[in-house]
Amino acid sequence: MSISCHQLVVQIGKKKILKSVSFSATRGTFIGLIGPNGSGKSTWLKALGGLLSYQSGTIRIQNKKISSYSANQLAKMIGYVPQDTTIGFDFRVRDIVMMGRHAHIPRFGFGRFTDYERVNEAMERTAITHLSEQSVTSLSGGQRQMVFIAKALAQDPSILLLDEPTSALDLHRQLQVLELVRELVDEGMIAIAALHDLNMAARFCDRLVLLKNGEVQAAGEPKAVLTKKRLQESYHVETAIRHDELIHAQTVTALKYQPPEQEIINERKNGVG
Repeated sequence: MSISCHQLVVQIGKKKILKSVSFSATRGTFIGLIGPNGSGKSTWLKALGGLLSYQSGTIRIQNKKISSYSANQLAKMIGYVPQDTTIGFDFRVRDIVMMGRHAHIPRFGFGRFTDYERVNEAMERTAITHLSEQSVTSLSGGQRQMVFIAKALAQDPSILLLDEPTSALDLHRQLQVLELVRELVDEGMIAIAALHDLNMAARFCDRLVLLKNGEVQAAGEPKAVLTKKRLQESYHVETAIRHDELIHAQTVTALKYQPPEQEIINERKNGVG
Protein backbone atom coordinates (compact mmCIF):
# COMPACT_ATOMS: atom_id res chain seq x y z
CA MET A 1 0.00 0.00 0.00
CA SER A 2 1.19 3.52 -0.77
CA ILE A 3 -0.23 7.05 -0.74
CA SER A 4 1.28 10.19 -2.19
CA CYS A 5 0.41 13.69 -3.22
CA HIS A 6 2.28 15.96 -5.58
CA GLN A 7 2.08 19.76 -5.78
CA LEU A 8 -1.35 19.73 -4.11
CA VAL A 9 -3.26 23.01 -4.04
CA VAL A 10 -6.45 23.45 -2.02
CA GLN A 11 -8.34 26.71 -2.20
CA ILE A 12 -11.46 27.63 -0.22
CA GLY A 13 -13.13 30.72 -1.60
CA LYS A 14 -10.34 33.06 -2.61
CA LYS A 15 -7.88 31.77 -0.02
CA LYS A 16 -5.28 29.13 -0.79
CA ILE A 17 -5.11 26.81 2.21
CA LEU A 18 -2.49 24.44 0.78
CA LYS A 19 0.15 25.72 -1.64
CA SER A 20 1.79 22.98 -3.76
CA VAL A 21 2.45 20.51 -0.94
CA SER A 22 3.89 17.05 -1.59
CA PHE A 23 4.73 13.87 0.31
CA SER A 24 4.63 10.08 -0.04
CA ALA A 25 4.31 7.14 2.34
CA THR A 26 4.39 3.36 2.12
CA ARG A 27 3.09 0.67 4.47
CA GLY A 28 4.56 0.67 7.95
CA THR A 29 5.06 4.44 8.10
CA PHE A 30 3.75 6.94 10.66
CA ILE A 31 3.82 10.54 9.43
CA GLY A 32 3.13 13.46 11.75
CA LEU A 33 1.82 16.74 10.35
CA ILE A 34 2.98 19.55 12.62
CA GLY A 35 2.78 23.33 12.49
CA PRO A 36 0.96 26.27 14.06
CA ASN A 37 -2.81 26.62 14.05
CA GLY A 38 -4.17 27.48 10.61
CA SER A 39 -1.21 26.02 8.75
CA GLY A 40 -3.36 23.58 6.73
CA LYS A 41 -2.97 20.27 8.57
CA SER A 42 -6.68 19.44 8.84
CA THR A 43 -7.33 20.50 5.25
CA TRP A 44 -4.54 18.24 4.02
CA LEU A 45 -5.96 15.24 5.89
CA LYS A 46 -9.45 15.82 4.49
CA ALA A 47 -8.08 16.05 0.96
CA LEU A 48 -6.10 12.83 1.44
CA GLY A 49 -9.26 11.10 2.64
CA GLY A 50 -11.26 12.21 -0.39
CA LEU A 51 -13.43 14.44 1.81
CA LEU A 52 -12.36 17.73 0.24
CA SER A 53 -11.80 18.68 -3.39
CA TYR A 54 -8.55 20.24 -4.54
CA GLN A 55 -7.77 22.65 -7.35
CA SER A 56 -4.54 21.23 -8.76
CA GLY A 57 -1.91 18.60 -8.15
CA THR A 58 -2.49 14.89 -7.63
CA ILE A 59 -3.25 12.43 -4.85
CA ARG A 60 -2.49 8.80 -5.60
CA ILE A 61 -3.20 5.58 -3.73
CA GLN A 62 -1.38 2.54 -5.05
CA ASN A 63 -0.19 4.76 -7.93
CA LYS A 64 -3.79 5.44 -9.03
CA LYS A 65 -5.41 8.85 -8.83
CA ILE A 66 -7.77 9.12 -5.88
CA SER A 67 -10.50 10.30 -8.27
CA SER A 68 -10.47 6.88 -9.95
CA TYR A 69 -11.81 5.23 -6.78
CA SER A 70 -15.44 5.19 -5.73
CA ALA A 71 -16.45 6.46 -2.28
CA ASN A 72 -17.05 2.85 -1.24
CA GLN A 73 -13.58 1.77 -2.38
CA LEU A 74 -11.98 4.66 -0.49
CA ALA A 75 -13.92 3.73 2.65
CA LYS A 76 -12.39 0.25 2.52
CA MET A 77 -8.87 1.65 2.25
CA ILE A 78 -8.93 4.80 4.39
CA GLY A 79 -10.05 5.28 7.98
CA TYR A 80 -10.53 8.91 9.06
CA VAL A 81 -10.79 10.09 12.66
CA PRO A 82 -12.02 13.72 12.87
CA GLN A 83 -10.88 16.30 15.36
CA ASP A 84 -14.43 16.83 16.64
CA THR A 85 -15.97 13.59 17.90
CA THR A 86 -19.11 15.23 19.29
CA ILE A 87 -22.28 13.44 18.25
CA GLY A 88 -25.83 14.58 18.94
CA PHE A 89 -27.61 11.24 18.57
CA ASP A 90 -28.13 8.68 21.29
CA PHE A 91 -26.36 5.74 19.59
CA ARG A 92 -24.78 2.88 21.48
CA VAL A 93 -21.01 2.61 21.24
CA ARG A 94 -21.36 -0.70 19.37
CA ASP A 95 -23.64 0.96 16.80
CA ILE A 96 -21.09 3.72 16.14
CA VAL A 97 -18.29 1.20 15.64
CA MET A 98 -20.51 -0.89 13.36
CA MET A 99 -20.88 2.16 11.09
CA GLY A 100 -17.30 1.49 10.09
CA ARG A 101 -18.47 -1.70 8.38
CA HIS A 102 -20.95 0.00 6.02
CA ALA A 103 -18.61 -0.14 3.04
CA HIS A 104 -18.32 -3.92 3.48
CA ILE A 105 -22.05 -4.63 3.80
CA PRO A 106 -24.10 -4.94 0.58
CA ARG A 107 -26.71 -2.25 0.03
CA PHE A 108 -29.96 -3.21 1.79
CA GLY A 109 -28.01 -6.12 3.30
CA PHE A 110 -27.28 -7.07 6.90
CA GLY A 111 -24.08 -7.48 8.84
CA ARG A 112 -22.45 -10.88 8.59
CA PHE A 113 -20.52 -12.79 11.22
CA THR A 114 -17.28 -11.30 9.85
CA ASP A 115 -18.61 -7.78 10.33
CA TYR A 116 -19.52 -8.36 13.97
CA GLU A 117 -16.18 -10.06 14.50
CA ARG A 118 -14.31 -7.01 13.13
CA VAL A 119 -16.36 -4.70 15.36
CA ASN A 120 -15.50 -6.77 18.43
CA GLU A 121 -11.81 -6.81 17.46
CA ALA A 122 -11.79 -3.03 16.98
CA MET A 123 -13.35 -2.46 20.40
CA GLU A 124 -10.83 -4.83 21.98
CA ARG A 125 -7.88 -3.04 20.34
CA THR A 126 -9.13 0.31 21.66
CA ALA A 127 -10.05 -1.08 25.12
CA ILE A 128 -13.71 0.03 24.93
CA THR A 129 -15.48 -3.36 24.96
CA HIS A 130 -16.86 -2.61 28.43
CA LEU A 131 -18.54 0.50 26.98
CA SER A 132 -20.19 -1.27 24.05
CA GLU A 133 -23.79 -0.93 25.31
CA GLN A 134 -23.45 2.62 26.62
CA SER A 135 -24.74 5.69 24.83
CA VAL A 136 -21.93 7.54 23.09
CA THR A 137 -23.36 10.82 24.44
CA SER A 138 -22.62 9.66 28.00
CA LEU A 139 -18.89 9.21 27.40
CA SER A 140 -15.97 11.48 28.17
CA GLY A 141 -14.03 13.14 25.36
CA GLY A 142 -11.22 10.61 25.66
CA GLN A 143 -13.63 7.67 25.53
CA ARG A 144 -15.37 9.12 22.46
CA GLN A 145 -12.00 9.50 20.79
CA MET A 146 -11.35 5.78 21.24
CA VAL A 147 -14.83 4.96 19.91
CA PHE A 148 -14.14 6.85 16.68
CA ILE A 149 -10.73 5.21 16.35
CA ALA A 150 -12.47 1.84 16.79
CA LYS A 151 -14.98 2.83 14.09
CA ALA A 152 -12.09 3.61 11.74
CA LEU A 153 -10.35 0.31 12.58
CA ALA A 154 -13.57 -1.61 11.90
CA GLN A 155 -13.24 -0.49 8.29
CA ASP A 156 -10.11 -2.66 7.96
CA PRO A 157 -8.22 0.28 6.42
CA SER A 158 -4.70 0.25 5.08
CA ILE A 159 -4.39 4.00 5.70
CA LEU A 160 -5.42 5.74 8.93
CA LEU A 161 -5.86 9.54 9.01
CA LEU A 162 -6.17 11.21 12.41
CA ASP A 163 -6.89 14.91 12.96
CA GLU A 164 -5.37 16.01 16.27
CA PRO A 165 -6.25 12.73 18.02
CA THR A 166 -4.63 13.72 21.33
CA SER A 167 -5.28 17.47 21.60
CA ALA A 168 -8.06 17.23 24.21
CA LEU A 169 -6.84 14.14 26.05
CA ASP A 170 -5.08 13.68 29.37
CA LEU A 171 -1.62 12.15 29.45
CA HIS A 172 -2.63 8.51 29.82
CA ARG A 173 -5.16 8.77 26.95
CA GLN A 174 -2.54 10.45 24.75
CA LEU A 175 -0.18 7.55 25.32
CA GLN A 176 -2.96 5.02 24.80
CA VAL A 177 -3.88 6.51 21.42
CA LEU A 178 -0.35 6.94 20.10
CA GLU A 179 0.88 3.58 21.35
CA LEU A 180 -2.05 1.94 19.55
CA VAL A 181 -1.34 3.83 16.33
CA ARG A 182 2.33 2.87 16.59
CA GLU A 183 1.32 -0.81 16.98
CA LEU A 184 -0.92 -0.61 13.91
CA VAL A 185 1.88 0.98 11.88
CA ASP A 186 4.33 -1.70 12.99
CA GLU A 187 1.79 -4.24 11.71
CA GLY A 188 1.88 -2.60 8.26
CA MET A 189 -0.64 0.24 8.30
CA ILE A 190 0.10 3.78 7.06
CA ALA A 191 -0.82 6.44 9.63
CA ILE A 192 -0.88 10.19 9.04
CA ALA A 193 -1.80 12.39 11.99
CA ALA A 194 -2.02 16.11 12.68
CA LEU A 195 -0.29 16.60 16.02
CA HIS A 196 0.34 19.59 18.27
CA ASP A 197 2.56 17.94 20.87
CA LEU A 198 6.03 18.03 19.31
CA ASN A 199 7.48 15.68 21.90
CA MET A 200 4.86 13.02 21.23
CA ALA A 201 5.31 13.53 17.48
CA ALA A 202 9.08 13.06 17.77
CA ARG A 203 8.66 9.97 19.93
CA PHE A 204 6.09 8.06 17.88
CA CYS A 205 6.39 9.23 14.27
CA ASP A 206 8.83 7.98 11.65
CA ARG A 207 8.70 11.23 9.70
CA LEU A 208 7.40 14.74 10.30
CA VAL A 209 6.10 17.34 7.87
CA LEU A 210 6.29 20.89 9.19
CA LEU A 211 3.66 23.25 7.72
CA LYS A 212 3.28 27.01 7.92
CA ASN A 213 0.76 29.09 5.99
CA GLY A 214 -0.07 26.13 3.76
CA GLU A 215 3.52 25.45 2.73
CA VAL A 216 5.93 22.69 3.71
CA GLN A 217 8.82 24.18 5.68
CA ALA A 218 10.61 20.89 6.30
CA ALA A 219 10.04 17.15 5.98
CA GLY A 220 12.03 14.16 7.16
CA GLU A 221 13.05 12.33 10.32
CA PRO A 222 12.08 14.13 13.56
CA LYS A 223 15.66 15.05 14.44
CA ALA A 224 16.09 16.73 11.04
CA VAL A 225 12.82 18.67 11.22
CA LEU A 226 12.83 19.73 14.87
CA THR A 227 15.63 22.27 14.88
CA LYS A 228 15.80 25.53 16.83
CA LYS A 229 15.91 27.58 13.64
CA ARG A 230 12.89 25.91 12.01
CA LEU A 231 10.77 26.03 15.16
CA GLN A 232 11.60 29.68 15.67
CA GLU A 233 10.65 30.49 12.08
CA SER A 234 7.41 28.49 12.21
CA TYR A 235 6.19 28.97 15.79
CA HIS A 236 8.12 32.14 16.74
CA VAL A 237 9.36 30.42 19.87
CA GLU A 238 12.86 30.02 21.24
CA THR A 239 13.40 26.36 22.16
CA ALA A 240 15.84 24.00 23.82
CA ILE A 241 16.21 20.67 21.98
CA ARG A 242 17.97 17.59 23.26
CA HIS A 243 18.01 13.85 22.65
CA ASP A 244 16.37 11.81 25.40
CA GLU A 245 18.25 8.53 25.79
CA LEU A 246 15.37 6.95 27.72
CA ILE A 247 12.87 7.18 24.87
CA HIS A 248 15.44 7.53 22.06
CA ALA A 249 13.79 10.67 20.67
CA GLN A 250 14.19 14.42 20.43
CA THR A 251 12.53 16.52 23.12
CA VAL A 252 11.52 20.13 22.69
CA THR A 253 11.20 22.67 25.51
CA ALA A 254 9.64 26.03 24.69
CA LEU A 255 11.61 28.79 26.38
CA LYS A 256 10.41 32.13 25.10
CA TYR A 257 7.97 33.62 22.61
CA GLN A 258 9.77 35.64 19.95
CA PRO A 259 7.28 37.75 17.99
CA PRO A 260 7.93 38.10 14.27
CA GLU A 261 9.43 41.39 13.12
CA GLN A 262 6.18 42.62 11.56
CA GLU A 263 4.32 42.10 14.84
CA ILE A 264 6.91 44.21 16.66
CA ILE A 265 6.58 46.97 14.03
CA ASN A 266 2.78 46.95 14.37
CA GLU A 267 2.98 47.18 18.18
CA ARG A 268 5.31 50.16 17.94
CA LYS A 269 2.95 51.87 15.50
CA ASN A 270 0.06 51.30 17.92
CA GLY A 271 2.09 52.54 20.88
CA VAL A 272 2.32 49.13 22.58
CA GLY A 273 5.42 48.26 24.63
